[in-house]
Amino acid sequence: MKLRILIKEMKRQLYILPFAIIIIACSKNDHIQPTSCSNIYYKDYNPDTNVHMPFLDTLSFYLDVNNDSLADMRFYLHHYYENYGPHYYDSYTISIIGTDRLQFISTAWFSGPCNSPLDTSLYISNTNQVQPSFQIEYIAPVSMIQCCSFSQKGYIGFRLNQNGQNYFGWIHLAINSFTNLIIDDFAMCLCPNSSIKIGQR
Repeated sequence: MKLRILIKEMKRQLYILPFAIIIIACSKNDHIQPTSCSNIYYKDYNPDTNVHMPFLDTLSFYLDVNNDSLADMRFYLHHYYENYGPHYYDSYTISIIGTDRLQFISTAWFSGPCNSPLDTSLYISNTNQVQPSFQIEYIAPVSMIQCCSFSQKGYIGFRLNQNGQNYFGWIHLAINSFTNLIIDDFAMCLCPNSSIKIGQR
């Protein structure tokens, strides 16, 4: 009698075991780090590209991030005057605008309308939210708005959609003295839908 009960209990545990293994495996998958990209297009500007904002004018600087001779994003630098009574004040705006196929990885607000740099430990992938433009600097004394989130070099992430596939990358840049855009380097993963770590080259 005891032997029959023991055999029955052993059978019950054998039925439960495969489900327990599946649950453990799924739990482990939730904590796996994204795989690093194995094929990267990388460009290092040496010396760094220095784009100077024109006086009381607008300048657009275009960047091709995947070396296909097509502009993927536009850096928009704008210097203008704001007037308050008889006084005029220098105002500056630096932003990046994507094309219909390129968007930027969303970040928290740094201050005012400016976006913050990405953390260097971040993997960019399909799980990240995106936005059509990225505000780097906004200096408007009359409106009492002033933010510049890249006074030190930082990273911006982007997502490029090509032939229905997503490609991810980063740009390393800074703003100097409100009027100089300095682009250090950038990289893009050439494997579709694969993640890339910020700074990976």
